[in-house]
Parts: sequence; structure tokens; C-alpha cells
Amino acid sequence: MQCARCGNELEPGDNVCPKCAQSVDHETPGPPSTQPMDELRSYGAPQLSPPQAQFPAPSGTGYPGVSPYGQVAPPSWVSTLQEYVSTKGRGTALLIMLSVTMLFDAISILSDLAQISMLRQAASGVQISEQAALANDARQGLIALAVLGTLVVTVVVWCVWIHRADKNLPAFGARNLRFTPGWAVGWYFVPFMNLVRPYQVMQEICQASDPNTPVHSGTEWMSAPTPPLVGFWWGAYLINGFLGNVVLRSSMGAKSPEELISSTWTGIVSQTVSIVATILAIMMVRKVNTMQAEKYDALASQSQQYSPF
Repeated sequence: MQCARCGNELEPGDNVCPKCAQSVDHETPGPPSTQPMDELRSYGAPQLSPPQAQFPAPSGTGYPGVSPYGQVAPPSWVSTLQEYVSTKGRGTALLIMLSVTMLFDAISILSDLAQISMLRQAASGVQISEQAALANDARQGLIALAVLGTLVVTVVVWCVWIHRADKNLPAFGARNLRFTPGWAVGWYFVPFMNLVRPYQVMQEICQASDPNTPVHSGTEWMSAPTPPLVGFWWGAYLINGFLGNVVLRSSMGAKSPEELISSTWTGIVSQTVSIVATILAIMMVRKVNTMQAEKYDALASQSQQYSPF
């Protein structure tokens, strides 16, 4: 410590400078400032707020939250929509096979009518040559093989189409679905369950593909209406299957011309119902294809508002 007047070095206990007799003032440091932070802020000190932990969803949007910049966070279907694959190609192949099946059913009806005419002649006592009988059997057998082959191919294409249609549902944001794409096909081959489950699968596909149903939480599809066409199509399918079994049993036990005529008429009724069922199936395929295409277009248009560019 130095004297404030002459600069002489002072001892710690000196009260007067020994050189110039200047009194020494010993200052005691005070306690640290306890000025409140509120007073410091009043002089323009920057105020920092803690980061927001989460961003609540705006009321009425149904979306999980908003971004830190105030923009609505995109719903889940925006990211899954790219998984959609159009059913148009598979549907076109299926429509062709259904049309071919319907054509062979019509040819089979004409062949059955020709057989009934021959059997009536035999029942009335007219002698039928062996050559005519063999020609009739060969024609009927060839047509039956064609119908069977076409049916097998149609079933395969149908399974491929319905697998793709069901697989598109999660891409539309649908949640809590009852059926997987694999079981959408598999239920057709499970005895007894195939009387109900395929209808429910088609019902779910139509509901979740409805372009008029909004997608927020992903479960809105459950309240979507089921098109009446689904019931008509499935009813015709079941009736056709029942009549097919009746025809098979009656043809195996028919011996006389009269019994063969009755069995053939039953076959004609079955084939007519098959044509009706095929027409309804064609309408069903077209409807699902159209619904899914419109659903995709609607969601793709909405997704543009969530684009960062």
C-alpha cells in the first residue's frame, strides 16, 4: 500500500505517512452485489427461455404435433403413400380372364343345349348313331377342359390382384386392419371360413379405399359405407358354387336320357348364374381399381401442402 500524497510505501498498520504526515484511509471492501436479476433485466439484459419440450397438436387437426416453426407436422400416410402400387395392370389381366371365362360359359350353354336336343331324340325312340354320341361327348369334354383351364388361370390372377389391392391399404394410412395381404388370399382356400371371410376382405378393401373418407387417425375407414355391389357379387358367387356341386352330383348319377336331360338343364342354370357372377366380379374389379386410383390422387394432392419445398 502506498501513500496517496507522496507515494511512500506504507506498512500495513500505519495510520499516518512517516514521510509527509498524511493520514491513511483504510477502506474495507463491502459485500458482493446482491442486485436482483429483475433489475438487471430492466437494463436490457437478454432473456433466454428454456426450449419447448413438445409441440401440442392444434385443435381439430388430428395430427400428432407441429414443428418448432409452427407448421403442422405431416400425417403418417404422407410417408407411406409412396408404397402404393396401382392395381390397373393386374386388374386389366383379371378383366381379360373373367371375360374369357364368361365366353366359355356361354359356349358351354350352347353345347349343353345341343346335347339336350340329342338326348330328347334318344328319349323319344330315335336311334342315335355311335359317331354322333362320341362327337357329342368329345365336344362336351373339350369345352369342360377349356372351362377348367380358364378357371384355374383366372383364380391365380384373381389372387394376385386381391393381394395387391389389400397391400395398398396401409399406404392410404389405414390402421387396425383385420386382414393381411396373405390372408386376403388364403381365406379363399380354408373350408367353411371361405363362405364368409372373402366377403369381409372385399368389404375392408372397399371401405379403406373409399376416396370420400378422410384420413386423420387412420381408423376413419371403419365407418365408411360398404358398396351394395359387394353383397351382390358375393351372393352370386355362393349360389354359383352351390349349383356347381349340384351339377357334379347329378351328372355322376345320371344314367337314362331323362336323367341326363335333367342334369344338363341344371348345368345350364349353373352356367347362367356363373355368367351373372362373372359380370358382378368384373364390376367389382373395376370399382376397386377406380376407388384406389381416386384415393391415391386425392391423398397425393393433399400431401403437397406438407412438402418442404
